[in-house]
Amino acid sequence: MRIALSILMLVALVGLAGAAQKKVPFGPFDIRDWKSVDVVTGRPATQADIDAGRAVFLVDGPTPSKPVDVGLPRCAIWHNRAVKKDIPVVVIQAEEVAGGLQMAGVRFLAGDKTVCLLKDLILLAGPDERFGTKEPNHSPEPPPSAVH
Repeated sequence: MRIALSILMLVALVGLAGAAQKKVPFGPFDIRDWKSVDVVTGRPATQADIDAGRAVFLVDGPTPSKPVDVGLPRCAIWHNRAVKKDIPVVVIQAEEVAGGLQMAGVRFLAGDKTVCLLKDLILLAGPDERFGTKEPNHSPEPPPSAVH
């Protein structure tokens, strides 16, 4: 009985060690690696993209979405209206949905993700001091002409 329990515990520990080495979709990441964050570009996102952490939302309906080119991945500041705070994020998905509404899928540095309106983002050329870096402030770039 003790041998079986010991083997079971060993298998559990090996499984945890393997899980710790796997990439966790939407887990925390180092802002110095922001350019290597997985994204989806040039096409609408699929469920496989969401499962892999390359996208945040999926448009399922009679009107397909269209990708919006904002140069992904892209550092941005998201104005969260609910808590009235500006939050540094990395944009990993941008799509225009029915009615011309432009949506963005973003990742938080500490982990997790959300969907927001593209117009609620200040797109940056790279991380600035709001990302907790010592890099100089990058001037906000005007949104592409596709952004309304």
